[in-house]
Amino acid sequence: MKEHINLFRLFSGAAVLLCTLLLSACAWFQTVDNNDLTIPDMISYFKTKGVDIQSISLIRRDVVHADDAVSIMIADREIGIYKFNKKLKRERDKIEKAELEGFIYLVGDKKPVIINGSFLLVGYDTNPQEKQIVEVFKSFK
Repeated sequence: MKEHINLFRLFSGAAVLLCTLLLSACAWFQTVDNNDLTIPDMISYFKTKGVDIQSISLIRRDVVHADDAVSIMIADREIGIYKFNKKLKRERDKIEKAELEGFIYLVGDKKPVIINGSFLLVGYDTNPQEKQIVEVFKSFK
């Protein structure tokens, strides 16, 4: 009888550990689903969060195989925002690779990137308002 109680405790402990690991894994792999949002939505969000956008320019989206792209001027520095349509395999693969590697190549230069769901941010790392830009970008959902 004592052996049954010890086995029960062992399996109970293992079950609790397994559940904890599964819940942790779910939190780790949670992704933002903002594929239905647009770059104008992102720009509006930046403005509501107090980021002073001096200008907005369309840029070539095909350079990184994105669905849409803009350059925004913040603190006299350009920042690129690319929107990928994750329903399209080519675009999904491209943004997932960039997220995994943490960079993309633009005109032969290796550039660090931050990914938030279907959006890619580049050029933030040389901006004097980097901290605010990254915080607002990451909170966009």
